[in-house]
Amino acid sequence: MEKVPGSGNKAIIHVQFRPDGTVIGIGENPEGIFPQDWFNFLSRNTVNSYTASTGGRGYFVLDPVFLESLREQAEVLRKGEPDEIQ
Repeated sequence: MEKVPGSGNKAIIHVQFRPDGTVIGIGENPEGIFPQDWFNFLSRNTVNSYTASTGGRGYFVLDPVFLESLREQAEVLRKGEPDEIQ
């Protein structure tokens, strides 16, 4: 997990996209979950944490404890359930 310099204890999750906008890689991706599903899950379950960048890239900045909670909640994605936690 990469830390954000000068911002205390925050984690950066890097995302890489194909030219068509689908995700080809994302950090902290739980085992057994497709990169696009993990991106969708993070996008739907975080607020103001994603920053778009250039060259088909972007990143999330999250508290590590919150990130671990999200990873645990994402277990439903592995079981084929909807990728949004209520």
